[in-house]
Amino acid sequence: IVCRCGVCFRCALSPDLKRFWVRIREEVGQPLTVNSGLRCPAHQRRVNPAASDSMHLYGEALDIAWPAGMGKREFYDLVEAVVQTGGMGAYPWGVHVDTGKNRPVRRRWGTVPE
Repeated sequence: IVCRCGVCFRCALSPDLKRFWVRIREEVGQPLTVNSGLRCPAHQRRVNPAASDSMHLYGEALDIAWPAGMGKREFYDLVEAVVQTGGMGAYPWGVHVDTGKNRPVRRRWGTVPE
């Protein structure tokens, strides 16, 4: 999943993140849209300058859009079952998942959808 800056074309995901992604796709049983994966430092500064040490910089995070035809709460619960260790945040556009490398073991944030 390539950086979306349009310049660097960096593409790398950690093996742990790939395992999360494969399990989530298998559990959902339909194609999913990834809004963001790996980000180069310049793209990260444009997208979220406050997160200067984002897991996206290391290929350890994905932002996944809410899937069509599946309830937001159902998808959130499914992803949370997969992401036992690592981070997960709920947003209006979908969920952020990360491996939690060098972070507290389990982190959750955002408003869980109904």
